[in-house]
Amino acid sequence: MKPRYVPDLQDAAAVTTANFIKLQRLFPVSAQGQEKVISLVQQDKVIGSASFQVLERFSYTTTLLFHYRCHVLLSPQEYHVRVYDDACMAEVVLSESGRQLSGVYPYPNQNMYHQDEKQQLNRMLSEALSVCLSHGIGQIGCKVPKFM
Repeated sequence: MKPRYVPDLQDAAAVTTANFIKLQRLFPVSAQGQEKVISLVQQDKVIGSASFQVLERFSYTTTLLFHYRCHVLLSPQEYHVRVYDDACMAEVVLSESGRQLSGVYPYPNQNMYHQDEKQQLNRMLSEALSVCLSHGIGQIGCKVPKFM
């Protein structure tokens, strides 16, 4: 019998905290802006774009739509990200189908999600934000601050 999947909560917290820090550098949620577009440039060649749009804003949480297009991807990626200012975390909350994601899925399942689908999406978001930090140029032509 296959052992039951147990999520790694320390890893999940580390990824969502890193996502929060990266988002704060790219798109400070506390700022009054509702949208931002970043061009991704490598060696003076545009390799993609990323955009942030505020969908909901509450006292301690903000929901963003992060649209990411890069030349190495076959299709653009879209993430609904919930930013928790009080916990300093940012996580993907909706799947491409528009359904709220669960922390763990039984496997196999009807939608063919992986057991750790949400964690994988949070890692993909982290990688996309890292690309934005390393190759991003804001709308007004200023360089996005580098991530440590």
